[in-house]
Amino acid sequence: RYKYKFIDVPSMFKKENRKVIFYNSAFLNKENSNNMTNPDMKRVLSDIMSILTKHSERGESGVIATPSYKLANDIIKTLKEPINKLGYTIYNNLNSGESKDTLDKFFDTSVKKRLLISPSFEEGVNFTGDISRFQIIVKCPFPFLGNKRVRTKANLDKSWYNEATMTRIMQTSARSVRNTEDYAVTYILDSNANRVYSMTKQYVPVWFSEAIEIR
Repeated sequence: RYKYKFIDVPSMFKKENRKVIFYNSAFLNKENSNNMTNPDMKRVLSDIMSILTKHSERGESGVIATPSYKLANDIIKTLKEPINKLGYTIYNNLNSGESKDTLDKFFDTSVKKRLLISPSFEEGVNFTGDISRFQIIVKCPFPFLGNKRVRTKANLDKSWYNEATMTRIMQTSARSVRNTEDYAVTYILDSNANRVYSMTKQYVPVWFSEAIEIR
């Protein structure tokens, strides 16, 4: 075992500027999240519209993060009309090859009330300032167990899988708050995220925990 020291440094970002709200809409899994008429998914869709309505009234743009292109497309097909009625222009990419063109369009802040719905932008992207003022994480971002490396690590260390999931939640929530003057709110709809947080809380940095609100 290697010896190490844990150092926790306070965040320079105000916690009220980076709220993370565990919305607890429903426990989602592969089956119910693939069925837009399932009661659990209906609650999720209803909460998406409630959140979009609130931010639409403020004229704010944002991102809906999904774990798959299928779920992104299902949400668009189901909610396109009511989303358009709120005045949002929807941007989405059907595959990773379309990511750059989609981002270029979403980054054009001359278009007001833009909504990006995609699984492609969990990390490595800056949604600074008015590019994005809110993020909706629809489904808890568990690493894909179909990947042999992920499955092996999960089998070797039972706690690793939840910790890796929590890390992905933290990474995604940071996409829209990029400096000390920036602000955005992240909504996590899948109740599995609350369970993952409770199981990994001892390892989560204080600066992240202090920004969490659990509905």
